[in-house]
Order: sequence, then structure tokens, then C-alpha cells
Amino acid sequence: MPSKNPKSSILVVDDDSTIVSFLEMALSFEGFNCLTATSGEEAVKLVQHFKPSLILLDISMPRMDGRDFCQWLHTNGHCGIPVVVMTAGQNAARTQEEVGAQDCLAKPFDLSELRSCVERWTRNT
Repeated sequence: MPSKNPKSSILVVDDDSTIVSFLEMALSFEGFNCLTATSGEEAVKLVQHFKPSLILLDISMPRMDGRDFCQWLHTNGHCGIPVVVMTAGQNAARTQEEVGAQDCLAKPFDLSELRSCVERWTRNT
């Protein structure tokens, strides 16, 4: 259940439910309202109904992957929402550039990296 006065709403999109649960717990503890999706299709529905302040996005997902989701964001007028790609690939920065994301977190990342990245993009919301 979303907190009453969250700092910001963050959409976490990853097909690994363990990662989604960990991020939801960590971000909720920090005072953020966490929306979660385990597929690109589910994330589309959440973006259409809520306007998250930030999207943490896995790139490698079945069906609608992170690249397709970013393309949908840009095509449908949601390019103002910052996107941080989370990828285990060796070239996280290149992937970030390819999809037009604002930042990247290379998996595995630690809690301090997550906190720093999220604060950077939600500071003024």
C-alpha cells in the first residue's frame, strides 16, 4: 500500500520478482511510493494511470523488453519521466544511450548506489 506522504513515486520494472521485492522494500523504507511491474506490458498500464517521478527499468525481459518499453514511452509522450536502466550487461552506459535513458545501474549494484541514483533523479519532485 502506498505511503500517505511519499517523497516520489518510483516505478520498478523487472521480470525477476526477487529484484522487484528487494527494490520495493528498499525504496519504501526510504519513503518512496513504489509501483511495481514484472513486464513491459504491465509497466505501460501503470504509466498510463500514474505518473511516476522515476522509472527503474530492466532491459532484458520477455515479450516487451526495456528497449521496447522506452520506445513506447517516447512515442506516447512520456519522455519527461526519467528512466534508469538496470542491466547485467557489460555495457550498461551504452545501453543507457541506446534507449535514451537518463542513467544506468549495472547489476549487481549495492544499496548505496541505488540510493544515490534515486536521490539524484527525485531530488526536486
